[in-house]
Amino acid sequence: MKAVKIINSEAVLAEVEPPNIGDLDLLVKVGFAGINAADLLQIAGHYRAPQGTPQDLLGLEYSGMVVGQGAKVPTQFNGKKVMGIASGAAQAEYIAIRFDQVIALPNDFDLLQAGAIPEAFITAYDAIFTQGNFAIGKRILITGATGGVGSAAVTLAVTAGGIVFGTSRNDRAKQFVHDLGAHAIAPDQISQYAPYDTVIELIGGESFPTTLPSLASGGTIVTIGISGNPAIELDLRLLMQKRATIRGSTLRSRDLAEKAEIAAQFSREILPLFISGKIKPVVDSVYSANEVRLAYHKFANEPKTGKLLLRFSE
Repeated sequence: MKAVKIINSEAVLAEVEPPNIGDLDLLVKVGFAGINAADLLQIAGHYRAPQGTPQDLLGLEYSGMVVGQGAKVPTQFNGKKVMGIASGAAQAEYIAIRFDQVIALPNDFDLLQAGAIPEAFITAYDAIFTQGNFAIGKRILITGATGGVGSAAVTLAVTAGGIVFGTSRNDRAKQFVHDLGAHAIAPDQISQYAPYDTVIELIGGESFPTTLPSLASGGTIVTIGISGNPAIELDLRLLMQKRATIRGSTLRSRDLAEKAEIAAQFSREILPLFISGKIKPVVDSVYSANEVRLAYHKFANEPKTGKLLLRFSE
């Protein structure tokens, strides 16, 4: 089968062995797979896949159709549409994944839209509500609000009834954030609109000198992405004065039981909003798997609003 493989520090579509499925696994024919910042980190050698996952195959999310299942899978999945996050190797024609890690979809759900949901919305959901202690009516700041995770975080926070602020650097991006229902502000305006009960941090160290002083007393900063400097200088006196909580979060390294619980929670609480059409993912662009080099170049070097997807099948 064809999959996106790291060859000479570059993402390349290559021929690889198809995955073997275990007794509790599903074999999914991938329709769409998203590109994420973690893929760039893996290419650069800074983000190893968990043990047992190929280190040279890329992809952390997918949507597709189940075409096979292991002997001990308790439910019939064959022929069903699914989506989900993976430990790796999702940018491929087929992926093997444990049955309790998938999110089952209605038969009429658009796989292209589904491909833009898992990593961005599950990450944002976990960061905002589980890690960030966010609640209706609270003030929340999302730095780097125009990417896949950022726009998902804005969408979920707005839907949950928050007072939402999202940072962006140019007028087109600000309009995008505004259209999602948030207050679009420039990074140098963060302190002007403070305080914030929760900050979802997607930029990195350069934001902290502004976001920590702008945090409300007892507030929480959740770091789920780093597009800039990963290092910070932290004033512990200010941390104490604010009674602040600073958390970091990733999904990839969590154990299977925790991933299964997150998938189940998301299916119960958030998936119905997509099915009803109340919320929708934002797709920036879609590339054929054969255009993988062009897609990765766009992701790494050009501005984007929403998710960038690779298409492996319809």
